[in-house]
Amino acid sequence: MSADAEAAFAALTGQSETATFSRLREAVMSPMHIAVENDLWRVDDPGQEPCVLRVLHSDSHAEFTPSPIVEAAKIAGSLGIGPKVLMADAETGTLLTPHLGDGWRTATMFDLKNKSVRQSVVDATRRLHDGPELSQVFDPFKRVEDLYRRAEKVEAPLPVDVKWLMDGADQVRSAVAAAPAKMKLCRNDGCASNIMIHEDGGVILLDYDLAGMNDPAYDLGVLLAEAEVFDEDAMAWIELWNDDVDPSLLGRARLYGAVDDLGWAISAAINSHVSKRISIEFRKYSEWRFMRCRRVIADRLFEETVRHVSGGH
Repeated sequence: MSADAEAAFAALTGQSETATFSRLREAVMSPMHIAVENDLWRVDDPGQEPCVLRVLHSDSHAEFTPSPIVEAAKIAGSLGIGPKVLMADAETGTLLTPHLGDGWRTATMFDLKNKSVRQSVVDATRRLHDGPELSQVFDPFKRVEDLYRRAEKVEAPLPVDVKWLMDGADQVRSAVAAAPAKMKLCRNDGCASNIMIHEDGGVILLDYDLAGMNDPAYDLGVLLAEAEVFDEDAMAWIELWNDDVDPSLLGRARLYGAVDDLGWAISAAINSHVSKRISIEFRKYSEWRFMRCRRVIADRLFEETVRHVSGGH
């Protein structure tokens, strides 16, 4: 309801009498995952450039921490890889940013197969990694465990093999802990729909809900899980990611992608059970992310990859 947007805008700016609000995106999870965790509104005010108001949805409050979202969004805006933050509320996660306007469009999974788009996304992601440190640490394994406990508590529908998948995630945890990486500021989001592409080839990275200090290979892993099924195609990302081709990075990234899929699968299963937004296909999305997770953990090379990533420990 626009009344909710008006209230959020008024709380953020102290005024809303002259502004008008129109929903920028309808929330969908299939075939794209977009505008689900946040309500997105276009704000038009006479004499002002149009803006975008981003309000964390009530379904998301139990899963996301507002202050690091705002902190990371401001860093990304200052680096020129995210929208500039005009105003923000660190207690609620509400953000006001410029409307990108003509020439910009939402990326699709197919776009990520384009070499120039890949290059732009990798360049922007590496700029984020080289940026200031964030106060928040993102632990994907703790996220999965917390979501699993919450799913059990609310009796959300989980597949019969979920504990086996959780055990696989725990093996990944041990493997990467045996060969730790230097922590960098990561977005920890691989959804193509959170990337905006300009007609001149530039990109903007959206959505910092999960941002935090993490292994940079996680950012690669979530992008590969979204964009590339086959490893030979994934190597195109590896070649752009490092100055030299590092085949061992692919295994680490693939394992991270599976952990990310598991987290989102459980999260969507919870919302399929508790959310009042029955028009959103939470259950379908949950099953799809479980399927992607199984593709890695059920692979005959999974244990070999785990051993390789751990350095044989």
